[in-house]
Amino acid sequence: METRSSAVQIVKGIKEDIRLVTGFEALSVVSLERVEEGWQGRVEVTELHRVPDTQDIMGVYEVTLDSDGSLLSWERLFSRIKGQPTAFEDVDQ
Repeated sequence: METRSSAVQIVKGIKEDIRLVTGFEALSVVSLERVEEGWQGRVEVTELHRVPDTQDIMGVYEVTLDSDGSLLSWERLFSRIKGQPTAFEDVDQ
């Protein structure tokens, strides 16, 4: 079983990796799961700032990391306007 500190380190690493590969600052890691190959998570970023900020364009990316926390892959799943909630269950897998 993973310790809290290792999960915290993985989240920090995901946020930094997404910034480096996309140029967008990660607002939050909205999911994180330990998988057989390592880790899988989803990250929410602001892709376009608008006024008012409730009209910002948000992107959600899925990332896969190896067991050491190194980024293996990333994919943009969808985007939405910040003021419009989206349930992850509604997104095609």
